[in-house]
Amino acid sequence: MVKIYAISVFYKSTNDAKLLKSHYDLQSFSFFQRGSVQEFCQFASKTIVERTSTSTRQSVKQDVYMCHVYVRSDNLAAVLIADHEYPGRVAHTLITKILDEFSSKVSSDQWPNGTEQSISYTQLPAYVAKYQDPREADPLTKMQEDLDETKIILRNTIEQVLVRGEKLDDLCNDSKLVVKMAVRQVLFIQGLQNLTKYRNLNFIRQDKFGINNVRYMRNRSNRDIKQNLRQYNNSTTPFEGYIPPPNHIGKDVLPKALAFTVAFTAGSFMSVTIWEYEKIRAKAINVLKKSNPINWLKKKPQAELILSDLEVELARIKKEIEILWNRLTPGQRVFTPILALNLIVYALWRVPAMKPFLLRYFCSNPAAKAICWPMFLSTFSHYSLFHLFANMYVLHSFSAAANALGKEQFLGLYLSAGVVSSLASYMFKIVTANPGYSLGASGAIMAILAYVCAHFPETKLSILFIPQFQFSAESAIQAIICFDLAGIIFRWKLFDHAAHLGGAAVGLFWSYYGQTHLWPLREHFIGYWHQFRGKP
Repeated sequence: MVKIYAISVFYKSTNDAKLLKSHYDLQSFSFFQRGSVQEFCQFASKTIVERTSTSTRQSVKQDVYMCHVYVRSDNLAAVLIADHEYPGRVAHTLITKILDEFSSKVSSDQWPNGTEQSISYTQLPAYVAKYQDPREADPLTKMQEDLDETKIILRNTIEQVLVRGEKLDDLCNDSKLVVKMAVRQVLFIQGLQNLTKYRNLNFIRQDKFGINNVRYMRNRSNRDIKQNLRQYNNSTTPFEGYIPPPNHIGKDVLPKALAFTVAFTAGSFMSVTIWEYEKIRAKAINVLKKSNPINWLKKKPQAELILSDLEVELARIKKEIEILWNRLTPGQRVFTPILALNLIVYALWRVPAMKPFLLRYFCSNPAAKAICWPMFLSTFSHYSLFHLFANMYVLHSFSAAANALGKEQFLGLYLSAGVVSSLASYMFKIVTANPGYSLGASGAIMAILAYVCAHFPETKLSILFIPQFQFSAESAIQAIICFDLAGIIFRWKLFDHAAHLGGAAVGLFWSYYGQTHLWPLREHFIGYWHQFRGKP
């Protein structure tokens, strides 16, 4: 993506570079990253100007950024920071134009002692907006890209002409195969319809799940039998090919689910509180050991160990993993294990022998035998690759909330919201007497999304593949809630709308009340746990 992030004007003295004017365009970064990115741009621009000689141009690559600098003979300098795809010629053209205009509008007497507040020059935002698209700002760049597009179109046209004959032959062969399969399907359906004439039907089916006995009792009509068979043939859900035996929602399902939700929520926050305490305790013990002089006297020299090549390689790999892990932000450190668990469960869905187990424990259904644990385990279960990608993309986008909440509070909110959203789904299915399977992390992710939108309502958000369409976080959560409410009212089958609303309710509750009133109460539990653990 071609992007300008910052433009700065400096005056370079003998030992220092003084910032006179600057402008930043950091809308492509998340709300939590903008401060650190702006600090990096300021530091990098100042350092490059100080290290560049007068009457010199240069371009310096720093990570994913490209810094273009020009220091004039009169010590007036400008720095443009963009991504590595931005054309260098256009960047230096813009820098020269800004310096010429700046020197004509701002007297040189103001340069040595000027500041951003005292210097009156307001054209930088307009230049940044205009030159974001180098094609529109620079005619030569536009002409070159038009030529490149023309060459690509010509090449694709020639390739299509060359392979057209081969594709027509393949299409003829495929059409013959489709006709044969359609004839076989018609004969198969006619055979099933003949079987449904018998009132006593024991239909024994063997498929990729194993042997499933589906019994249709005498009191069921032929119309019900045909309807079930039709639903089986037209199934496009993750449970395609699986017809569970008829069952009903028990009277004790809702009390069990409610009790499990309360217990699991309390246990989740207690667990993350213990995790937080143990981390602080371990750090304190480590500091005490290092600062205690007695430990230095007791320390005995150890014999040098002789390690094998395998042990050396494993130690090297472990050290590299630790370095990579330490570079991650708190949000990324929470997101990475969640992503790994979801990928493992997704891979297990591709193993036919595992599907009965996954249907029982990784899909929540109030009419199933397993009621409680699927409410939690289904949060890590995705059958569709698109479903997995969409949920993990949204979770990664909002994982920066861990910087505000902390890893422990973030994880406790995520896990609890997953179970609460399953409870909301159970309640809706019980009220409507329409049980069915649900899976996915959408409910838990909705809680994180709702928390961020409520806590930072002015944050600008955008939709994947449509980055130019931006809206506020407050408008986003309002639109999502209205959409899910409509899904509840009109009984849409697009998503588990009740689970989405349950997760959003948890996020809003935690933003307005839980974080300020409930989370501080963990200090009482920490006191009891500290007494239980004893002195370090």
